[in-house]
Amino acid sequence: RVRPLSQKEFGESHMDVVRPKEGTDIVAEVRKATGAELDYLAAKRVSDKTFAFDRAYSGLAVTQEDVFNGCVRDLVEYVVDGSNATVFAYGATGSGKTYTMLGSPENPGVTV
Repeated sequence: RVRPLSQKEFGESHMDVVRPKEGTDIVAEVRKATGAELDYLAAKRVSDKTFAFDRAYSGLAVTQEDVFNGCVRDLVEYVVDGSNATVFAYGATGSGKTYTMLGSPENPGVTV
């Protein structure tokens, strides 16, 4: 899940650097440094990197229910039948892991 920009980030003119591509891929834009920032490592960067996932969600239109239905719903039956299941969120600080898992009182997460 790609977390949408917060109001603070939007107000500070931050930009999304990841975008969905064809439903299961996420493209991360790697911006090349310019001017004084240009160094050996920056010069070797590629423009975009594509990462493939089973499912990819992006934008404000994606609901907690969409994520639950796509990633968690099928696990519930297995757990009720006595099997074990794990829902795991991984990502950088501020990427939306806690929101996806726990949500808010108005919009509960996938584990609530």
